[in-house]
Amino acid sequence: MYRQTGDDLVFDEHGVLQRGLIIRLLVLPNEIGGIRESLEWIRDELSPRLAISLMAQYYPTHQAATNNRYVLLSRRISETEWLRATNLLDEFGIEEGWMQEFDGSAFYYRPDFNDSQTPFKDVRDFT
Repeated sequence: MYRQTGDDLVFDEHGVLQRGLIIRLLVLPNEIGGIRESLEWIRDELSPRLAISLMAQYYPTHQAATNNRYVLLSRRISETEWLRATNLLDEFGIEEGWMQEFDGSAFYYRPDFNDSQTPFKDVRDFT
């Protein structure tokens, strides 16, 4: 994908992305997701100008929430883990992209699969 788009984001007059590459990274508890290694690879192998979407919305479900085999994934991320991840963007000189708000993101971005009409708490934020 990077070979096709490069590291430039192209927006239309309404601010809608028309072309470009955004890499979404979900921060997991206990640094399981390897955010440091992922960002380092992106910077070194692709470009430090690539847009990163850093997400704080992880929450454990199903086996991750109940099975002792996945105990390291059985909780939301801590604020300290989130701050470490966001600080890595500065450390690696990555300035393009977006970060979710830490407070409440694990709840806010969680859809209610029983409510097919309005699965998100405030659907106006997604239109």
